[in-house]
Amino acid sequence: MKLTMLEKEVPMDEFYPKYVDVKKFTALCEECPEYGKSWSCPPIMFDVDKVWQSYSRIHICLLKMDIEPTDDPAKIYDMFRGNQHIISAKIYDMEEATPGSRALIPGPCDYCGEGNCARLVGKPCRIPAYMRNSMVSMSADCSATARDFFGLDLEWPKDGKPPAFMSMFGALLIK
Repeated sequence: MKLTMLEKEVPMDEFYPKYVDVKKFTALCEECPEYGKSWSCPPIMFDVDKVWQSYSRIHICLLKMDIEPTDDPAKIYDMFRGNQHIISAKIYDMEEATPGSRALIPGPCDYCGEGNCARLVGKPCRIPAYMRNSMVSMSADCSATARDFFGLDLEWPKDGKPPAFMSMFGALLIK
């Protein structure tokens, strides 16, 4: 699996109006079997639009993973998830170096370990200072973002066959 990190920084007044749609993406999230199982996933307990509007720029990172014909289809998802740390570490480092910024990680927060979120037992986040949302949970259109900023049309598995590539997004919201 070949990995390529793509990055683009965009003014928020260019990104937010075109690529964030809370109503549309919250409705799509409701169809996910993970809906409501992590504090980083919808339903979100704060005003998502207000968060987006409180930042002036977004630094988008897309990790593209080209799938080789020799990659074992049964292991592709594990390889994909196994690379999540690459983009997460980059975004966390950027957040630490940029005062007032907010990291958006790929996928749900798993700081407490997958399947161990306190939300599952009706409790508040154990470590809210470390919990992060993703671009998707914050209602960003990642397909349009990939197409318009990186020239990529996201692909999905079809007829049991993996796509030519998979991708994951992280971002840094900058004051």
